Amino acid sequence: MLPIGFKQVLLNIIKNSVLRYILFISLGVSVFFHIYSNIFIFPQFSKTLEGRTVNTEVVETYLPLMSMGWFEGAIEAYYDITANRTALTALLNRLKTLIGIFHLILLALLFFILVKAGRNMLERDMAETSLQKARADLEKIVGERTAELKKTNQTLMVEIENQRRSDIALRESQNRLRAMLESNPDPIIMYDLIGHPQYLNPAFTSKLGWTLDELKGGIIPFVPEDQKELTAQKIKEMYEYGKILTFETKRLTKDNQILDFLVSAALTHDTEGKPDGIIVNLTDISEKKALEAQYKHSQKLESIGILAGGIAHDFNNILAGIMGYSQLARMNISDPEKAGEDLDRVMKAADRAKALVRQMLTFSRQTEYHKQSMKMHIMINEALKLIRSSISFTIEIKEEIASKASVMADPTQIHQVIMNLCTNACHAMRDTGGLLTVALKEIKIPGPDTIAELNMTPGRYLRLQISDTGSGIAPEIIDKIFDPYFSTKFPDKGTGLGLAVVHGIVRDSNGYIKVYSRQGQGTSFFVFLPVATENADSGNTQDKNDFPPGGTEKKYGCG
Repeated sequence: MLPIGFKQVLLNIIKNSVLRYILFISLGVSVFFHIYSNIFIFPQFSKTLEGRTVNTEVVETYLPLMSMGWFEGAIEAYYDITANRTALTALLNRLKTLIGIFHLILLALLFFILVKAGRNMLERDMAETSLQKARADLEKIVGERTAELKKTNQTLMVEIENQRRSDIALRESQNRLRAMLESNPDPIIMYDLIGHPQYLNPAFTSKLGWTLDELKGGIIPFVPEDQKELTAQKIKEMYEYGKILTFETKRLTKDNQILDFLVSAALTHDTEGKPDGIIVNLTDISEKKALEAQYKHSQKLESIGILAGGIAHDFNNILAGIMGYSQLARMNISDPEKAGEDLDRVMKAADRAKALVRQMLTFSRQTEYHKQSMKMHIMINEALKLIRSSISFTIEIKEEIASKASVMADPTQIHQVIMNLCTNACHAMRDTGGLLTVALKEIKIPGPDTIAELNMTPGRYLRLQISDTGSGIAPEIIDKIFDPYFSTKFPDKGTGLGLAVVHGIVRDSNGYIKVYSRQGQGTSFFVFLPVATENADSGNTQDKNDFPPGGTEKKYGCG
């Protein structure tokens, strides 16, 4: 049995016309040899295959008779080879040998051709197998690349859809933002990095009168001269610390009216997070400021009423001295030297009364407030003169003045802050007596979040501390003490405006206030006011944590 692969090779070879021709020649020779192998030689007087007796030496052979591919019979032929037997025998032997050799050559050639063709066919099959494998690998790679391309295309389509939705959301957000800005009743203005106005909402034009075209080129006509330094300082702080700033200031309308505004300003940023401008919201507080002025004046009158008893007692003492020394001067009129001494004492008493009246008028006067550089320790001394004349002898006053630095504030307002806080402290100790401590120290805030609860801007501050050893403030009401009209006193003892006014004054002075209290142990108020730059005292600083531990606290940032 031939291998299946080899049979296939043979079939492929046979299909080739040239190889068929060579094969037919080989087969013809084989047939001839086969015929030759059917030749028989019979000697004289022998019998042939059919039993006939021959008289000579003959050669017998058979030739088949074929018709339409069918065997019809055979012809028996006899050849007399007596005369040529030897030569014919030799010739036949040579012919037989030649035919055998030729047959072997043809078979060898055929074998070589078959081997060569088989090798070529095997190489072709291997090549086809490699080609099929390469084609399969290529189809696999193409399939993978097609899948990747399809996936990438799907991702791209998703990204395109997301971008389309983002664009829609951005437009909607811009429309909402524009609607918010344009519907805001407060004036809003946006600046670029160099301070040129880029946008005004309708409320800005309605309130201040300026349009965006009028402010092109960086023209800022609505900041009064006395507010430019403060505004520049706040903008610098905002860029330096990146915080939202809130402060009170004044702005000028197109028709030259001065309005009070609460300014809230913040940096805007580009897509990379870098500052690209400022947005400013201005809330008109003109009416509020007028109402606060009424509150402050009312509270002054309240404080004057509280002090009236002690001051009346002080005046009685002064008047008693004046009357007594006047009588003595009359009695000693004959002695000019003694009468002169008595009259000198009368003049000193009159001077004390004059100073007391001047302080009362200063405290009660309703006037326009102006910030200026002022010495805090001087205000404390003047306020304590009034306090001493009105408090009980059971209350001791302790002064701890450790700095003579200045602050930018209105002296009358700061005087009122000290009076209010000291009066409240004395009221808390009116029944039991105690210690009133008034301290002044300069402290330094090294970073924007050093006192996080106050959110204080870094810099140097004067810290005014007013403490008492009274009953303290209950935790449940400490959050309300700065509310207008809130008071724990009887209706005839106070209006509840005192601490609200204090908070407003401190805030107007760009300061901060913090209260610490523990029931049964007393209360401490801490007022922080920025030190005027030209008078900063670097020698008197205090650590940021110099506050009593524990207890109840209330903090306000007045920025």
